[in-house]
Parts: sequence; structure tokens; C-alpha cells
Amino acid sequence: VGRVRADAVGGLADRGGGPAVWRVAGGGAGTSVPGLGVVYLGLGDAAAAVPDRGRRWAVGDPGAVCGADGAAVSTRIDTPGDAAVDAQAEHVLLVDEESATFTFTAAGGGALPADVTPSLLRGFSAPVELDDDLEAGERLRLMAHDSDLFNRWDAAQMLGRDAILAVAGGAAPAVDDLAWGFRQILDNATLLDDFKAGSLRLPGLPVLEAASHPADPVALFHARRAVIGALGKALSDEIAAATPRRAVLAASAGGRALLVQFVELGVAAGDSDCVAFAESMVADSNMTMSQGGLKALIHCNDEARTRALAAFHDRWQDNALVMEKWFQMESMSSAGDGIGRLDALMQHPGFDPKNPNKIRAILGAFMVGNTPHFHAADGSGYDYIARQLVAIDKRNPQVAARMALPLTRLDAYGPDRQASMRAALGYVQRGAESNDLREVVDKAL
Repeated sequence: VGRVRADAVGGLADRGGGPAVWRVAGGGAGTSVPGLGVVYLGLGDAAAAVPDRGRRWAVGDPGAVCGADGAAVSTRIDTPGDAAVDAQAEHVLLVDEESATFTFTAAGGGALPADVTPSLLRGFSAPVELDDDLEAGERLRLMAHDSDLFNRWDAAQMLGRDAILAVAGGAAPAVDDLAWGFRQILDNATLLDDFKAGSLRLPGLPVLEAASHPADPVALFHARRAVIGALGKALSDEIAAATPRRAVLAASAGGRALLVQFVELGVAAGDSDCVAFAESMVADSNMTMSQGGLKALIHCNDEARTRALAAFHDRWQDNALVMEKWFQMESMSSAGDGIGRLDALMQHPGFDPKNPNKIRAILGAFMVGNTPHFHAADGSGYDYIARQLVAIDKRNPQVAARMALPLTRLDAYGPDRQASMRAALGYVQRGAESNDLREVVDKAL
């Protein structure tokens, strides 16, 4: 691995006044030397370069070397200042200085394969985020073959993220390699269905926005939908084989999660059979299946979406808790009427403006899930939420203050969107009556 940055959180963040920052870096790191069968891996502690990070802590990172077929390669390791560690498939790399270089050699003195990929942070051994320079082919190898399930899932997430970012940048969806990697996971009988379902779930908007500077949330939303649709077409055979097994898959939590993911892919691909299947799921007696079918349809510009939402409403209209799910799905639907639909929802007999859960089910879900309307280029989504926050502040200042947070993330976006958000926050600042809401807005501005 070339450059790896790890921002520690959790337990490490509680010591020494702040989280440590770690980096695997250095010239020649992760480099194979032809003819010598040696791989060098350089690790460095970047805490010294970050002000006010407090004390540095040693990090033990389980690492392994995978061959071209993904199988772990048994290696010896030379550690700085210590004797060589005997050959084994996995090593713990201890970084307790500003930098360290580890030399991997083959067991018995032989040569390592010419094409190897390091598998680091196995088992998510530390609460960190790695920033590396692995190439797409190397990630694909880890996704398809790595024996460590965390690294396998993480490789799929990174490849999915890169595919979405490329589409957001103007490229056409290119998912053939990613679909091949998913097939290796789906065809592996030793993997659980819940792992397969989690692997198929592409990164969400918060992850994508964090990888874009500045972020265009609407472009990322549509790019993500495009990649999901392209994967649905590429995996159409797998999806078609799964839906007839509904009874079998629905018998377990993992199977239900996998079936929901398959249906979401098929609906996004425009598969009419999957659209009909998702609509039929809404009537299922299992709530995971019912909500999964509804969720697959909410961004689908098809009459099936309207029918499914109406059926779910009529079935659960007397259950206040389940109706919150309906409010959420209606508010998150990018294919719906946007702000006009929110006004109608807040006139619904089941909506209570004094109930924080009901408010979050509509306005909170809109801000988080209905990206095209909340982040509309004309600023109408921000202005609408600003007016609602001022009204909520009169009844429940704490709820208003918490719900204002999505409007305060100005730095993630470009100048035009920032200007619209500032204008909305200015309206809130002038109309806020509570210190709770005013403090949040004042800090943002």
C-alpha cells in the first residue's frame, strides 16, 4: 500500500486529547521488486503533522499478502530493529514510531508471486479510516477473494464509490468489473446472505459527499441511481434466479435482506418484473419485506409507486408507529411532488405537529432522503425547511435546533449552493425565538 491515512475514533479518540492520525506512506511502499520476491510496506504516524492531536499511540495492524488468485501467501516479515518473524499467512504490524518499513519475503527463501496485494486492517482491527492508493484491479481482487470479510466488503464499497463518482463527473456507468466482483460473492456458498446483501448495498450520499470537494449532492444522487440501475442490468440473471426463491429467502433475516437488495437493483434498472415484484412485496406479512418493496419503488416514476404507497397507507393507517414509516417513504420519494407533497402530509389526520417523531418522519426524512428536492438548485428546498424551522421553534426549540443541522453543512458544497443555504439560515436567524435554534444558526453563519 502506498499512502494510507487512518483517522482514529472511538477509544483512541478518548485518549490524549484527540484522535490520532495514522498514515501508511513512503516511497516504494507496497512495492514488489522483480527477481527478488520482496515486498516493502512503509507505515508512518502522521500525528506529528496535525496540531493539537495529543499523544501518539502504537497501532497494531493485522496484515496479509494476497496472490493474484486472492489466496493468502505465507510470508516472513522483517520488522524494524527486530528479528524476522516466522512465515505465516497473517502478521500484526506494530507502528510505535513516526515511520516504519516492513519487508515481506516468501517462506523458505523463495520468491513471492510477482503480482501481490496487501490486505490491511483485517477484521477492522482498529477504529480507523484508511486512505490508500490501491488500484481498481487490486481492490477487485480483494473484493472477489479476500478471506477477511471486512476487507472484502470495504473493497466493494470503494469500487462502488469510485464508479458513482465517475458518473457524477460525466462518465457513462461502467460496472462490468464491479458486477463480476459481486458475482464472486453471490456464487460463494460459504458466505452468509446478510453479508451478500451488505456488499450489494452501495455507499450512501454522506460517504459520496465526503469524497467530493465540493460536493454536488444532486449529481451524486442521480449518479448513484444510475450505477444501481446499471448493476441491476448486469446482474439481471442473478436477480431473475432469486425472485422465484422468495419463500426460501424470506425464511431468514439475511435472505430477506438479500432479496430486498436484488429487487432494488432490478427496479432501478427498469425491469418491469421487478417493479411488479416490489409492489407485491408491500402486502407481505413481514415488515422487512413490506418496507423493502416500498423503499425499492419510492424513486421509481411508475404508477406502481403510487399504488404501493396507497396500499401501505390503507393497511396501516390505524397504527401510528407504522404510519411514521409511510410518512418517511412519502417524504423521501424523489418521484413525488416534493414540497407540495410535504404540505399535504402535514395536513394528514395521522400527523401531529407537536410530536417530534412525526415531524422528523416528514421533514427529517425529506432532508436526508429526498436529495433532488431538498438540494434543488433554486434553493426552494432550503427556504421551505427554514420556514418550517421557525414555526417548530415556537413549539419545540430542541427539535428545531437538531433539525437545522443539515442546513449548516455549508463547507461541503459549492459557492452557489452555499449562498442559498446562507440565505435560508439568515431567515431562520431573524425568526428564531429560542437560544437553542439561534445558537446552531449563529455558529453556522
